[in-house]
Amino acid sequence: YNLGAQSSVGKSYTNVSETLESIINATFNILQSSKELQYDGKMFFAGSGEIYGETNLAAVSSTPPNPQSPYGIAKACSLNCVKFYREVYKLNCVSGILFNHESILRSDQFVTKKIIKNALKCLKNKSHKLKVGNIDIARDWGWACEYVEAMQIITRSKILKDQIICTGTLTKLQDFIQLTFEKIGLNWEDYVEIDRQLFRSSEIYQNFGNPLQMKQELSWESKVKINQIIENMINHEIGYLQK
Repeated sequence: YNLGAQSSVGKSYTNVSETLESIINATFNILQSSKELQYDGKMFFAGSGEIYGETNLAAVSSTPPNPQSPYGIAKACSLNCVKFYREVYKLNCVSGILFNHESILRSDQFVTKKIIKNALKCLKNKSHKLKVGNIDIARDWGWACEYVEAMQIITRSKILKDQIICTGTLTKLQDFIQLTFEKIGLNWEDYVEIDRQLFRSSEIYQNFGNPLQMKQELSWESKVKINQIIENMINHEIGYLQK
């Protein structure tokens, strides 16, 4: 399972070389080495819904890529590399195109963890403020634990076929913020400040996938909803702070 990469979309704008090298070069090196060694095991590569850019309709596997960031560009290139080595060199390699997936291990540099941590700071200090960028963006947020199960199902399938791993449900960032503050008994509007410096010049307003293919072909679908995702992350953070 190749899950390693510079994984921050925001950071990819300022660390273009690191992003491309950690995704494209790493993928190519694994594939080429496997070809030369005649490795016959199965390999899973983590793709990203970022390859589709703005999605007015839920993305399916045949949706043309339209990446809007160095991260998305690198993932789109890697997806093509995996497909090429599978079809031309007959390697047992496959990609899962993962849309946003959260967990208790999410890094502080990601907006979801930033919201959770700062909401709890606001609970302790009523003068604390959460600064965020564009709250009108919407994403397809799922639960990472479930997505790891999907990865295994894809890799163990008799027919290796690239699949989209997603919930198919869009949640606006404003709603994520509101739900988080509601769960700890606060009104988000009293604590959130919009910072124009945090806006991206090539912002994707909505990005979501269609989960139907995974459900029909591999009998997998996500079950953890956004409310439970937020609650899981809050509970973990409270437990961590109490240690």
